[in-house]
Amino acid sequence: MLIESLHGESQWVRSPMTNGNIRMSMTENCPRQQVYVALGYAQDYPETGRSQMAADDGNLHESDVVNRFLKAGYRCWNYGEDQAMVHFERDGVRFRGHPDLFMETPEGEVLGVELKGYRDETFRQFVQGAVQTVPGMWSVSDWSKLTKRPYPLMGQLQMYLHSDTSASYGIDKWVLVMKNKNTAELAECIVTKDDDYINR
Repeated sequence: MLIESLHGESQWVRSPMTNGNIRMSMTENCPRQQVYVALGYAQDYPETGRSQMAADDGNLHESDVVNRFLKAGYRCWNYGEDQAMVHFERDGVRFRGHPDLFMETPEGEVLGVELKGYRDETFRQFVQGAVQTVPGMWSVSDWSKLTKRPYPLMGQLQMYLHSDTSASYGIDKWVLVMKNKNTAELAECIVTKDDDYINR
């Protein structure tokens, strides 16, 4: 009776390429899929209003984490409507992306931060074998988890680390912060530059 009117039309477009620039967040998606989308082929499963609602829900969790960082005394920028574009170019191929957050710690270190909200079963895959620092908070050190499908993140993080903006800020660490949407548990994984990975 009520919910049928809530999904609406999706405004969410997942094009892997804009103006000849490949999206950093999609660098490890299936190359064939990326070419089909870039050429305008219709998708078998087009984005729906539910896809839009899921994306909006992820943004709510991202905002929650940012607000908690601000309350904890971190200086934060480049989030929400304030997101700037970063660039990386190699051998004539151009990439661009929108990092979730830049942050300065109380000690003056500038970090890049990628925020993800995952349902419980996906979150459990990331924290399997990780160290629980305090109840409900996890430290993930196994980078191989960031290369696994269906959510490979390492390429995106390495692109951000090697971007023009990271160079200008002197950023040499990117922190992936994951929130469990079901339980509000948090996990983090600190990633540093890996030149071999970016070359591949």
